[in-house]
Amino acid sequence: MRSHLRVIGLVILAIVLPLAASEHADAARLNYTSQTATDVNVVYFDLPAGTKIVFLNEISGVEITTPIPLLSGSGSLTIPLSALPLGPGQYYVLARQSGSWVAQSVMFYV
Repeated sequence: MRSHLRVIGLVILAIVLPLAASEHADAARLNYTSQTATDVNVVYFDLPAGTKIVFLNEISGVEITTPIPLLSGSGSLTIPLSALPLGPGQYYVLARQSGSWVAQSVMFYV
């Protein structure tokens, strides 16, 4: 009897798991792709309308404005590092909308 219940449970899982995995989450994403001596490159997905892109200093927590206009949707960006203070640092690219962050890249070093 217990083996039949296990088989039934496995069959149900085999049916339900692929259905659950096929759903698509529309979470905003901001992915660091590369950088040069003068720019950092990111791709973004599913950003809400009016999203602002800033640099976030990992050590001090200070946000630094970028010259990127407000964004929405998906695309790619080349952000000049000239907005950053001189010298080495650890930064994130941060997407903000209505005062809250909606996406953040991995940390990168300058």
